[in-house]
Amino acid sequence: MAATYAQIAAQRRDPTFIDQVTTAVMKAALNILTAEAQNVANHIMRVKWAQVAIVNPDQVALSMAAAVLGDGTIQSQIPTCTDAQVDYVVNVMIDAFSSIISR
Repeated sequence: MAATYAQIAAQRRDPTFIDQVTTAVMKAALNILTAEAQNVANHIMRVKWAQVAIVNPDQVALSMAAAVLGDGTIQSQIPTCTDAQVDYVVNVMIDAFSSIISR
């Protein structure tokens, strides 16, 4: 069952959840910068996103938190989202966010 808007809003302010998203952002950024092949779609934009994320992971995480909470699986698990679920959604959203940062 999906969470209510009030539950989603409360989760967005939850320090543990924000820490999960921040850690997922840092892991994804490090992976892009150190291990991602150059022939991956949108690689250049993803590198730009990763550079911003490494310098300011807290800000990037705060901006991505709403998108993470838009995921139905995450909503169904509030308030106990797993690290793996958060990692997955952050990684799915990187291309969308990288197009914003690269402008």
